[in-house]
Amino acid sequence: MQSTNDPNEAIAEIQSTISSLSRPSLRRFSKVWEDFDIVEKGHSPTKKPKAICKYYRKGYSTGPMLGNSHLQRHLESCSKRPKETYTQVDQHAYRELVARLL
Repeated sequence: MQSTNDPNEAIAEIQSTISSLSRPSLRRFSKVWEDFDIVEKGHSPTKKPKAICKYYRKGYSTGPMLGNSHLQRHLESCSKRPKETYTQVDQHAYRELVARLL
């Protein structure tokens, strides 16, 4: 903190520091965010942050209080999203491998 003679400036600086520390961070741990781009405030016409689907290019509301279940529902029905493929596991071979490891 800088040395200042004006107590109002010192108070404003302290309040700014406290408010920046108390804000919740916008952590995005869900895998759903891999399929969306974030457009921050000021870049969208409504001036609110938006989540844009990378495949459908449609915007959805986003923010710290909105969650991401609406984004997950979109991904489940998004016709332009590539479908995930899973390889079939040979259960017998897997069971033998686990038995050998134990």
